[in-house]
Amino acid sequence: MIESGKQQLLETMKEYSNCFNYFSDWSKQNNSTSKRVAHNQTYQQTKQLFKIPTALIQSSRDLALEACKNKKTKIAPKKKPYSSIRYDQRTFSLRGK
Repeated sequence: MIESGKQQLLETMKEYSNCFNYFSDWSKQNNSTSKRVAHNQTYQQTKQLFKIPTALIQSSRDLALEACKNKKTKIAPKKKPYSSIRYDQRTFSLRGK
């Protein structure tokens, strides 16, 4: 059971990083860091592209757009496959037995 949970977490981390990179590229191509515009133009497509919960898609989008806003370079910021995930109350909870 522990091994399958570890594998699931690693797959989630890779999908989250891919989603971040997608939004980072989108931001540079569209010259926009607006979360609302990104949501309106990409939400349905990203739900089908990435096999992670929509709350993680939104978190990844927000993080990527914030990174693009802070970077004034011509190169879009990229995440490595096993980079950290930004969890919040919608995406993570601890439960006791």
